[in-house]
Amino acid sequence: MSKDKKKLSNDLHLEADFNEATQLLEGKSELLDNLMDSMGDGLSVQDKHMRIIYQNKFMVDNFGAHVGELCYKIYENRDEICDGCPITEAYRTGKVTRVLRMATTKEGEKFRFENIASLLRNDRGEIVAGMELVRLVEDRERALDELRAAVEMLMQAKAVYENSSEGIMVVDHDNHIVSVNPAFESITGYSAEDVNGVNPKILSSGRQPAEFYAEMWRSLTEAGTWRGELWNRHKDGHVYALSMGIDTVLHEDGRLKQRVCIFTDITEKKLVEQRIEHMAQHDALTNLPNRALFADRLQHTMAIAKRNQSHFGLLNIDLDHFKAVNDSLGHAAGDTLLQMVAKRMCNCVRESDTVARMGGDEFAALLTSLHSRQDALLVAEKLRAALEAPFELEGQQLNISCSIGVSFYPEDGSSEDVLTQRADQAMYLAKSSGRNRICSTNTAC
Repeated sequence: MSKDKKKLSNDLHLEADFNEATQLLEGKSELLDNLMDSMGDGLSVQDKHMRIIYQNKFMVDNFGAHVGELCYKIYENRDEICDGCPITEAYRTGKVTRVLRMATTKEGEKFRFENIASLLRNDRGEIVAGMELVRLVEDRERALDELRAAVEMLMQAKAVYENSSEGIMVVDHDNHIVSVNPAFESITGYSAEDVNGVNPKILSSGRQPAEFYAEMWRSLTEAGTWRGELWNRHKDGHVYALSMGIDTVLHEDGRLKQRVCIFTDITEKKLVEQRIEHMAQHDALTNLPNRALFADRLQHTMAIAKRNQSHFGLLNIDLDHFKAVNDSLGHAAGDTLLQMVAKRMCNCVRESDTVARMGGDEFAALLTSLHSRQDALLVAEKLRAALEAPFELEGQQLNISCSIGVSFYPEDGSSEDVLTQRADQAMYLAKSSGRNRICSTNTAC
């Protein structure tokens, strides 16, 4: 057969296939138009050679009317059928085929769509055409992208939650613990099983007064947040310091949903701060309060006494013959003697009282909540007798004494300066009167 005759035969065969597919839709076009034009999906029917014999309104609006043309030229501007084209797969397998594809509108915009291909058969069950449903999936894909991003954020948040060096505790609206992270377990000593459903007060050390927690809850109730430092108690019993932040999470209607507590262990930092503060306020040799701390306590005691109309005593104490010890035994022996003196003095007063080293061999004592001047004089005598007793130092017996001046609030003055001046005057009077004695304002030595 000649080439011309063969081509004519193929053309006639193609035309017959197209006509057969078209005849399958005769009388059904109006029905298809009415049904498919009311939907938001595209419908394209093609003969066995991929020539379009029907398009609904969606396809016309997005790609233009191309009945008789090859579908792959329209959808994807291709010159030949692509690998994995769903309609060819449907022809090959005889089954419905579903894939995701990219297409280009007549305006040149690309979009994703779900392509569902199935087959049309004649009355004899023979395949005469293929049908493709085009369903936009931009919204679904966008939602999936957003979901993937949200999942990624959750995974990142989970990683932060589990690997954070900060303790994290979540409580419900009834203030019961519902979640803790590994750092919480490390810092507190309590496992998640230990504290699940438990009130966080299990962690309390008892160091903070009721007023502290009242202020915390006031801030949480009014502002929804609280920041501060506090001491908690570890499961093994030791206390530790925390820097803590608490924030409130609400439902959409404003009801309390959860509170999230994030904290950091600052125990070492607080201990360093305490050591620095102690060094700044205490004498390095005797570990007694220094002049600055004594002045602060005197001011505080004065304020309380004025408010409560109570009494207190102030003693200025100077060691007698201390210079002779330094000169004969050296400063190291003198330092040891001062330490021994400090211990004896502390044994003579109550815990509520303060003994301080003011410098050199000068000391002071603050005696709080006394009933009379006589109470102050009794303590002064106890101190004098304690320091008069011999000291054993480096195999030697040392004898020193002290001179004590006493002032009493409020009879001797209503300010720290006046009381201190009166106690100094009384102490110098004791020195000049022969040492190893006690003198008080308006009282003979």
